[in-house]
Amino acid sequence: MMSRSGKTKSDVTTLTPTAAYDSAGTSSQDTDSIVQKAVDAAIQSAMSMFENRLRSILDEKLTKLSNRVSSAEHKLDVFESRLFDIENKHQQTNDNLTRLEDKNKEYEDNFKLLNSEARKAVQHINDNEQYSRRNNIRIHGLHNNSDNYVQTVIDFFSTKLNINHIEADDIETAHGVSLKTVFSK
Repeated sequence: MMSRSGKTKSDVTTLTPTAAYDSAGTSSQDTDSIVQKAVDAAIQSAMSMFENRLRSILDEKLTKLSNRVSSAEHKLDVFESRLFDIENKHQQTNDNLTRLEDKNKEYEDNFKLLNSEARKAVQHINDNEQYSRRNNIRIHGLHNNSDNYVQTVIDFFSTKLNINHIEADDIETAHGVSLKTVFSK
């Protein structure tokens, strides 16, 4: 049977380590050293490839992680800014509320003062009205048949009350009051 190289199986000889020594002129220790160097080089090459691949994967993961951290830091900065704005608005609202409470207290004090002054004014008006009426007499049931109320009052005092010293100059004014007004009081 022919192999690819065109030789038959009988043409190929198998070399044993001793035969290798004889044909190449090297010892088995030299061969072991060469094999060890080749294995070490292969291991070193595999380690280097593994290290490069691992470094590439780690760099990719670290880049993604770094981007996520940067995004999180940016969001945190935005939230801190919003929180700062909210705290400022809250402080302004508290300041406004304090001002409004102070203003409201001032208005309440002014209202109490004005209310007190209004009560005093009403009392003073009432006192003045009473004082202005001290010379007034209200007579219920006095009928007047003429337009001269003063003379009707003088006649009433002299005939009914026996007071004869009242004259027309003593009465400042006299007027009638409608029955409706009399009964509504």
